[in-house]
Amino acid sequence: MTRIRSIVTATLLAVLVAAAGCAAPLSTREKGGLFGGVLGAGTGAIIGSATGHTAAGAAIGGPLGLLTGGLIGDQLLARERAESQLQGQINTQRRELKRQRSEIERLKSGQQAPARSGAAATSGTRKRPAPQKAATGLSAI
Repeated sequence: MTRIRSIVTATLLAVLVAAAGCAAPLSTREKGGLFGGVLGAGTGAIIGSATGHTAAGAAIGGPLGLLTGGLIGDQLLARERAESQLQGQINTQRRELKRQRSEIERLKSGQQAPARSGAAATSGTRKRPAPQKAATGLSAI
């Protein structure tokens, strides 16, 4: 039992030192892999101690846990990115709705549109010149 405790303690200490040494914050994928590795090593050590091979159990369980935790973390990271993108679209649509509502209120009250710059200001508001009659040459007769 003392041997299991020392292996688990050493594994946790190694993980903490490795995590503290990272310059950038861990991504969800990395957190999942780290948690899975620790959990797999601990579970492998416990199962291995029942058969008398604690170190072998931890050595097998650690990488399996790391792989499984990394895959789960990757799926969570993909979901976070999709949610972030969706939230950005929602925010854009909210701003557009707010702009359109204020435009509707302005039109209801009969106010003039605020001046816009660029091509949007001239499109649809400029009067077109009257078409000119083509010279046929018969007008001189």
